[in-house]
Amino acid sequence: MRVLAQRRVARRVARRVALAFVFAPMLVACGVFLDVADDPAASPERVDGGTGEGATDKDGSLLEPEASAGDACAVAAACSPELLATLGGGVLRLVVEGTTLYAGHTGTASVAQAVSLASGAPGPVLTLDPQAAVSDGFRQDSNIVVHSSGAIYWGTPNGLRRRDPGAGPDASTDAGLADLSGLGGPVSGVRSANNRLHFTVNAPLAVPAPNHGHIASCALPDCTDVQTAVTVRYPLDVIVIGASTWWLGATDTDSNVVFRRPGRMFDVVQSSPKRMATDGQRIFWSTAEGLSMYTIGTDTLSVAALTPTGPRFNGVAFDPAGTLYVTQQSNVLRCTLVGGQCTFTTVATAPDTASDVAADATHLYWGTEKGAVWRIRKP
Repeated sequence: MRVLAQRRVARRVARRVALAFVFAPMLVACGVFLDVADDPAASPERVDGGTGEGATDKDGSLLEPEASAGDACAVAAACSPELLATLGGGVLRLVVEGTTLYAGHTGTASVAQAVSLASGAPGPVLTLDPQAAVSDGFRQDSNIVVHSSGAIYWGTPNGLRRRDPGAGPDASTDAGLADLSGLGGPVSGVRSANNRLHFTVNAPLAVPAPNHGHIASCALPDCTDVQTAVTVRYPLDVIVIGASTWWLGATDTDSNVVFRRPGRMFDVVQSSPKRMATDGQRIFWSTAEGLSMYTIGTDTLSVAALTPTGPRFNGVAFDPAGTLYVTQQSNVLRCTLVGGQCTFTTVATAPDTASDVAADATHLYWGTEKGAVWRIRKP
């Protein structure tokens, strides 16, 4: 009897090993490896009445806890990208706020939409710039800011706009639309900090000095006390951390990109920089040459990754835990800093070019140039 029992155990182990070789590549790709049984009836019986830590087999040996269906990548299907929504134009900007994903995109007009993370249902199309045709679409260097009241703000080539919560899709008759366009030029970088909205005003090139442009702020949510913080030439983006302000802008000759804070200037040659992202300790932004990194504590500017011959990084974003994610071509990449340099891991691949990326505590989200919004559970 003992010999027969041992043979049955040996056959069962052999079957498990064979199945493990079949499923291992798929499961390892998800960052997990599960104990695979050929037949649920042949699985070890738990005799403690539970399935958690401390469960034991009949012979008293300790069993691993069973994976919960809600665990990240507990099963292979949880590692697969999920199509969250399909919008009417190419996605250029994504922002996560609570249970809602806000997307800026272009189709027949420049618009923004709120997408429910629970259902994936897009909200009404909100026209970004109803007063004039927008030649360059949604500002690719503009950030969507969502206030706790539900009002959203964004920059347009015609100034700063605000739409109040519950605003309808017809901006021409919407009383919730605020026109703050009398600022001297296009608005690009838009951020919130210290209960104020901070934004850049980039005056047209034809405007003579001293109206080169400036960084302004106003109290949220009404923005009725617009104040100029500093006058700069052609600012692109701004970040405020505590009482300090950093910004990207152009030099007086328009030849270089300048990264500045009060009392400090880095004059560097960089092509077509995009908006910045920060974890409160470092600031990153993408250029045609690679990924620039400024370390706040040491006041140093460096290059975290180069793309001298390859395609540039598009979206750049941090998750709440301080992990940096970027998009490049159709890939969503995670950056691990080693010696000040990014080592990239491919997290997901989109069916077409991935534009922007956003993250919350559980998921990554990215938009594509064809208007799709995807997400994947973070492993």
